[in-house]
Amino acid sequence: MPLSKQRFARPPTPPDTDTTLRRSERFYKRKDIPLDLSDAFDWQRDDSGATKIGEKCYTFPRHPGLIYLPGYLNHDEQRDLIKLSLRDIPTPPNRTSLDAHYNLPNDGLWAHYASGTKTAVATPRADSEAPRATPSYYAPSGERPMINNAPSTFETLKEIARSRNPEIPPSPTVKPLDGEKALYKLRWTNIGHYYHWGLKHYDFSVRDPLTNGAIAIPKQVAQVCKEAVEAVPWQHTSVADAAAEWKRSYRPDAGIINYYNLNDTLMAHVDRSEVTATLPLVSISLGHAAVFLIGDDMRESSTPPTPIILRSGDVVIMSGPTRRSYHGVPRILERSLPPHLAYDDERDDDDWEPFARYLASARINVNVRQSGLTDEQIAELVSL
Repeated sequence: MPLSKQRFARPPTPPDTDTTLRRSERFYKRKDIPLDLSDAFDWQRDDSGATKIGEKCYTFPRHPGLIYLPGYLNHDEQRDLIKLSLRDIPTPPNRTSLDAHYNLPNDGLWAHYASGTKTAVATPRADSEAPRATPSYYAPSGERPMINNAPSTFETLKEIARSRNPEIPPSPTVKPLDGEKALYKLRWTNIGHYYHWGLKHYDFSVRDPLTNGAIAIPKQVAQVCKEAVEAVPWQHTSVADAAAEWKRSYRPDAGIINYYNLNDTLMAHVDRSEVTATLPLVSISLGHAAVFLIGDDMRESSTPPTPIILRSGDVVIMSGPTRRSYHGVPRILERSLPPHLAYDDERDDDDWEPFARYLASARINVNVRQSGLTDEQIAELVSL
């Protein structure tokens, strides 16, 4: 989700947004009082609020299809995925939150960040003589607002494909950025099928210029997500019938890497862009811990949402009915970076130092799903 930052006094909360869900969000976002996590599910403290169906595998009776795999990735696997998310993935053909407004180096931002160079590497597209058109969205750091969109169907996707919205023009006010400033301004990188923030749906016309085919999910990311789905004893869940084929047929083809600073939040929302709304969405937490809130399929529900503490290496799978549940991240937990991700000059090679430096004030979320379309349907959308 894109970001926006409030730099002014907030108006009173309208009555129609004063729901149980919104009150829970505001509770965890408050920084003028000590943070109270006593109501949050924390498997390390007390796992009685969930049903354990396997070794480090939990379900939640109120949220059918929600699977929690704490500590699923070991320390080395976390580091590998962090390196991939920062160094390799935010490069073409994958599009980022900065592309709409900046010309970025073809080799990405990482090498420039790691070297500490103060030379401008992200230059305003508005200053370019022939800026590259990029369907994207960008906003500065802070609260990532909720985006409402109608549930996707193949017919609505065809209508969108026939009537392209105009591209978002580059901002004339952004300034050149060096590698460090640009990397900390990065909010997301798209992987797989492109999600168009302006359309609020996938734009399957965005292709890999080298192959003219669909942009692929990085193999390492896809493999981790497939193995996570395969690791779940689905026969012990409330979605056992629907999940019978997932171990064989789950094929992630779209996703996003979210980059959070410590003050960033993600407002509760529902993902409605996939045609098949029950297939697993796999979410991997890296870096600082966070509070994850998940409620019902109605924003106005009077039932309080369930807060869950997510730490680095944890995996959440949303499937079945819970794919239509409101969920968000109202708080990144300060000073929660695990020791194995910090830099130790006696233990680590020098190449880990810039990654640890970035993670000192950041959280990364790898979020992967399956569009639910067949190859033939995607080909038809591309042809329109």
